[in-house]
Amino acid sequence: MGDLCYDPVSDYLWVIDSNSNKDKPQYLPYTLYLFNGDGSKLLNTYYIGDFANWNPEAVCVDHKNGCIWIGDDCDSGNPSWLHKVEFSNL
Repeated sequence: MGDLCYDPVSDYLWVIDSNSNKDKPQYLPYTLYLFNGDGSKLLNTYYIGDFANWNPEAVCVDHKNGCIWIGDDCDSGNPSWLHKVEFSNL
């Protein structure tokens, strides 16, 4: 797991998995998970490996801009990225 963000406005818990999980195929690689507020029910999953495939480690809900921000932490040879993922009805 990389990070989680509780959204009190929607009462959702966003959890990001920063691993490729090639050694654990039962877990989805590079995935953003959406849970209900207490984390007891998985509501949805979003694959983010198409754009955040180095080491996505941070997630932040931004209602004002209708998006989720995902921080991709890279190493000294590669730049880090901040990805904006837009959602309708966030």
